[in-house]
Amino acid sequence: MLTKLLFSLVAGFAVFNGALLSIAHLQTGATCPMIGPLPACYLVLTGYTLVLVSVWLKRTWRARLFWLGWSPVALLAGLGTGLQLTRGETCPRTAGGIPQCFISLAMVVALLVLWLLIRHRTTAMTETR
Repeated sequence: MLTKLLFSLVAGFAVFNGALLSIAHLQTGATCPMIGPLPACYLVLTGYTLVLVSVWLKRTWRARLFWLGWSPVALLAGLGTGLQLTRGETCPRTAGGIPQCFISLAMVVALLVLWLLIRHRTTAMTETR
């Protein structure tokens, strides 16, 4: 249960920050990089929201929703980090100057580790019953 709570806190933090970026993009139109017609921050917000909801669903839907939300966010965070390192000024920055794709990459890695811990514990509990 503690792992689920920590997972929810990390995912909730990600949703909150994704919402802030999305609102800023709505106001300025220039905060987030575009992926075709969609701002990347909208996709990231949607993905993190699916991840957050997934941990509290029934077991049959949990994995599907987690991977549906996590995969595009991880892909965007990885690509954004790579582009930021090679080309610079790809990702929006925090007030402290840190590219937010770096933070997003750290969060998707943390969420994956927590997700695997939750799955391992859920499977272990099911097998001992």
